Amino acid sequence: MPPIEYFGVMIPILGIGLGFFAVWTDHKRRLVNMQAAAAGKPTSTDPEQAREIKDLRERVHVLERIVTDGGYDLATRIEALRDERGGARIETTAEAERLG
Repeated sequence: MPPIEYFGVMIPILGIGLGFFAVWTDHKRRLVNMQAAAAGKPTSTDPEQAREIKDLRERVHVLERIVTDGGYDLATRIEALRDERGGARIETTAEAERLG
């Protein structure tokens, strides 16, 4: 075969090959994104979303430090809040009865 005829055969083969390559790389990219999502890692490169995730991680870290701190008495504080709210409810009910 002369060289010109090789180009006539190679161009369609090359086009089909590039099409398969594009489909394959898109498939691989989607697989990586799905694996990252399953692992809980952000797949977006959005800087606002990355900043928000960083802020949330810092907040969780602070909360973990507060709760695991030995001097922090969570149950006592929750009961104190309940007492405050309960007292306010009783006062509101008594005031409503007095006005009504």
